[in-house]
Amino acid sequence: MNDRDYPPATGPDPYDPAVRRKNVKTLAIVAVVLLAAALIPATYRRVQQPEGFYPTHAEAVAAQAVERGDVPGFVPATATEIHARNNRDTGQRFVRFTFADADLPAITQGMRLLPREEVEKVLVPTPGWTEWFPITSRTLSGTQGGYLQVYEIASGPDRGYLAVDPRTRYAYFWSRPGRRS
Repeated sequence: MNDRDYPPATGPDPYDPAVRRKNVKTLAIVAVVLLAAALIPATYRRVQQPEGFYPTHAEAVAAQAVERGDVPGFVPATATEIHARNNRDTGQRFVRFTFADADLPAITQGMRLLPREEVEKVLVPTPGWTEWFPITSRTLSGTQGGYLQVYEIASGPDRGYLAVDPRTRYAYFWSRPGRRS
């Protein structure tokens, strides 16, 4: 065998152990780079939109989530399963909590119940990558929206919308974009 015979005209032998190790290393490097690239948006969103979970309202108060404004002031003391997300860039907040039937009048006091034709026009931004906030503009305009009571909070630090599902006793709050006043 001389230099003209190697490597063969067909290229390197894919079954050669040295070539196989090189291919496996290359595949591993490409997989790690692709995984890292895929995780960048998720990591960025978690940093820009911190999320909190509070089993009870008392725990939200102890964590100062109510004081910071991450959890709105109208959330009753009996609320449970409180999820909160705050977008630091836009100042927008998303909250879901479970309420007792007896608390509904106190929660919605001072809010305006939107008629069905207005509900269908309400824009609902999405917090993104959040399983606990299923409300979208499409939800409100579809058949699911018929079950929801949507209230508008026109002024104050909790300016935005509250969607209440009386069947599940879940309440969904989203603020309007912009900094809190």
